[in-house]
Amino acid sequence: TVADTSGAPIDDRFTSVTFSTDRPEYPFAEIADFDADRDVDFADFLLFARAYGGTDPRYDLDGDTHVAFSDFILFASLYGRTF
Repeated sequence: TVADTSGAPIDDRFTSVTFSTDRPEYPFAEIADFDADRDVDFADFLLFARAYGGTDPRYDLDGDTHVAFSDFILFASLYGRTF
């Protein structure tokens, strides 16, 4: 039996929810397109490499206040994308 947070039973007809959104799934390529040419390419990598080790929020892709390896992993996953 499926129940809500108060313990009241929920009819099986209401146990799933579907929705859609027009927003791209995170992470989306725009966050790594530092030169705004609509491609995540080597030029963006050079800009990212210059910022590596710093605290510039533009290059802090994961939002932890440091441009570090975790940001590089996100950048690498977006490398080569065009939008």
